[in-house]
Amino acid sequence: MTDTEQTTEDVNKIVEDILKNPLNFEKYVRYNNRPLTLRAQARELLTHQTTHPKTVSQYPRGGTKSFTSAFHALYDFYTKPSYKIAFMSLSQRQSNKLLATAKRMIDESPLLAASKPLFPIDQVQKIESHIHSEIIALPYDAKTILSEHPDEIFIDEVQRILEPEIFWESIMPMLSGVGTLDTLPEMHLTGVGGVQKGVLHDVITNANALGFHCLKKNWMQCEGYNAEEMAVRRRNMGEASYLTQYMCEMIPTSSASIPWDTINNNLTGAVNYNPELPCIAGLDLAKKRDNAALLVMQKNGEIYQCIALDVCQLDYKVLAEKICFYTKELKISSILVDVTSESSFLDFATKAPYNLPLRGFSFGGSNDKKGALYDNMKIQLEYKRTAIPNTLTFKELIDGLKTVDLGKHLPDPVVAMMLALWNTKETKSNVITSTYAFVTHRETGFLK
Repeated sequence: MTDTEQTTEDVNKIVEDILKNPLNFEKYVRYNNRPLTLRAQARELLTHQTTHPKTVSQYPRGGTKSFTSAFHALYDFYTKPSYKIAFMSLSQRQSNKLLATAKRMIDESPLLAASKPLFPIDQVQKIESHIHSEIIALPYDAKTILSEHPDEIFIDEVQRILEPEIFWESIMPMLSGVGTLDTLPEMHLTGVGGVQKGVLHDVITNANALGFHCLKKNWMQCEGYNAEEMAVRRRNMGEASYLTQYMCEMIPTSSASIPWDTINNNLTGAVNYNPELPCIAGLDLAKKRDNAALLVMQKNGEIYQCIALDVCQLDYKVLAEKICFYTKELKISSILVDVTSESSFLDFATKAPYNLPLRGFSFGGSNDKKGALYDNMKIQLEYKRTAIPNTLTFKELIDGLKTVDLGKHLPDPVVAMMLALWNTKETKSNVITSTYAFVTHRETGFLK
């Protein structure tokens, strides 16, 4: 037998072994420059996804759900000719991350890397094999995905998709347009927990009718977690975030509200301004273009002091002059301003004669970004890290915090507070734009 014949025989044995069970694929894959060892929960998730054509799986943050989906996609990429696979999430960055994970496994695995010369040259947001299978990273955007008809769709971080129209009107119909019916079209949704609203909640609630099979594991049912560390995280992140991120619970939207006792614990008798320290601020311009809310805060040790609150009509000249006054009097170094509706005030006030230190933040129609800022504010309140003077000046803010509901319109002063607290987490080099994607409690925005 020649060397070539021996090599062909060896490869055929490997292929036969892989086709017997997707779990066998692990033996031939390397990652982080070492042989891959899937955790128990990853093996369970892979088996779940390869057994059922439609799955929804809730795993805790850090539970390897995204990696497992990438591994599953790569298995199908190599074993199913002309099979089209799509990665999708609320942010293009997350979709690209899954594709990058699959590419890295190819690069580091000798068996898989040997096939790379057979691939087409253009492999930026899509990889295509010599057997005409492909993996593509898609944005959560109706205009982009309408022309795509993949055989298999992986949607990651599905709990963030709170506006379900695109899912039901554009993504689900994609499965009916596949080019072949030799195999059933597949859809695999993965995420943590969330509020009782949006795609994840809708699918779980109607799983039987929709043909989805559910799998749920909390951190205590997974490898790789330390109980003492998780106790610290629970204290620091707040109960609602802990329940959704690590226990994978679906909590009522009302659970996002802030208890009165929590607000009361952050009230102080008067403003405690330290002239030796700089201030930051948050500015909400409101969607109706009728009011603007400016909240000035100062970090003194571990406490975020509320120094000034001004709610006024949205007249650009008057507002810019007011902010000029506060900036000089209180030494404001940075003002994070909501530019979701438009950025014309930002353009107006950052130029002469005002030259205000404004930085733009856009919610961009995403409840995910709003949720990140809201969670950050709630954490500071829960752990008594803010000081709100219980005076007439701050009454509108206090009243707004009492009635706040993340699922509804947020009062202008509350949004200003969210922006001000988030501003303390940002450096001057990380100017936030609508193209950044955020995760709850991350210290900085993800850079492009």
